[in-house]
Amino acid sequence: MKKIIFIVITIVCLISIYSSISSIYSLWQKRDILKTEKARLLKEQMENKNIKNQLQNASSPFYIEETARNKLFMSKKGENVALMEIGKSQTKAEKINSLPNWQKWWELFF
Repeated sequence: MKKIIFIVITIVCLISIYSSISSIYSLWQKRDILKTEKARLLKEQMENKNIKNQLQNASSPFYIEETARNKLFMSKKGENVALMEIGKSQTKAEKINSLPNWQKWWELFF
């Protein structure tokens, strides 16, 4: 009888130890998940703050005027806009088209 009680108590203790160890391991994993999600949340909050700042800057009249001048080539009344093309290099096709026909034939065969 004492042996059966000892075996039952041992089995119950082993089951409770296993349950405790698995609970501790599960909590440890959840703690790691929580840390990574907190870091991701901070990153998203910083990105959200930057986007709000960009939105605030984009809605200012100075930014709108600067964008209209630089990207859309608009000007105020009385101002003149000068567009300049800088450093346009000829492509190979343009160079070939500028050659006389006899040179094109020469390059084709030789």
